[in-house]
This record gives sequence, C-alpha cells and structure tokens, in this order.
Amino acid sequence: MSIFYELGVCEGKDRIKEEALYNLVACYTIIERKISNVLAPHVLNPVKMNVLLMLKHVGKKRGLSLAEIKKRVIVPAMSIPQVVNQLENEKLVRVSQGGRKEAIIKITKNGARLLSKIWPLYREEVKNIMSLIPSIDIIAGTVVLSGMREAFHSQTECCNQETNLRRSDD
Repeated sequence: MSIFYELGVCEGKDRIKEEALYNLVACYTIIERKISNVLAPHVLNPVKMNVLLMLKHVGKKRGLSLAEIKKRVIVPAMSIPQVVNQLENEKLVRVSQGGRKEAIIKITKNGARLLSKIWPLYREEVKNIMSLIPSIDIIAGTVVLSGMREAFHSQTECCNQETNLRRSDD
C-alpha cells in the first residue's frame, strides 16, 4: 500500500522520491517507538541509551567531553546537555567539576550495569524488527542508506567550507 494512500494524501504522478522519503521517516518513527517501549521500563530512551553506549565503548575509562558526545551521537546536538543532566541526576553518568564545556563525562558503574542488563532486550527487539526484512534487502538497504548518508556528509562539508570562505572574505 502506498504511504500516500495510508496518509490520505493525493498520490499524484512521479512522486517516487517523495514516497521513498516518507516511507523512510515512517519506518524510523515506528522503529523508534518499538525501541522506546523496550527501554522505557528501565528509565531510558534511545537518546539516553546512545549516550551511555558512547561513554562505555568510546569514552571507556577516560570519558568524553560534551563536544565529543555531540559529534558521535545520532540526535540533535542541542538536546545532549539536557540528556547528560538527566543521566547525572539518575546516577548513570558522572560529570567532572569545571565548566560544562570542559567537563569530562564518564559512565558510572550503575550506568554500565544498566546497559549490561538492557542490552539483551535491546538486541532481541532489533532482531525482531529486522526479521521482517529479507537479508538480501537488508544488505541492499544498508548500501543505499550508507551512500545517502555519505552524500549528506559531503554536501554538508562542502557547504561548511563555502561558509568559512565567505567569512574569511569579510
């Protein structure tokens, strides 16, 4: 069934690219909701879990700065300070003293224990979600989405370079 039909929108001609984008967003929304349902009983959401995973596996014992977390987590960077504050209040991370920008954030033993506890549940949900798609389509989809993401990154880098050049001309 067309997503346009499902949304009650006029289908129109030559809208395959738009339909693909709407399907991508609709799938993300469904997946995010399913993952959130697994995490919610443990006072987590996908963003909090992503931050904890980054701190545990990338930050390891040294921790990460807020800037490093913002670069690595797949969420709007503006929400990261609030997420870190929540995790700190829940005793899942520890923030070193000093200014917020220079602070180093580390996962606590409680945070690491929680990740260990929830990881099998999370993996099972990912397995269930992805079992709906044939393996060959997962491989093809991964190639397509990786290419799309790389194109966005190179486009963003190009735009950032142009902006920096314009600023240096001022």
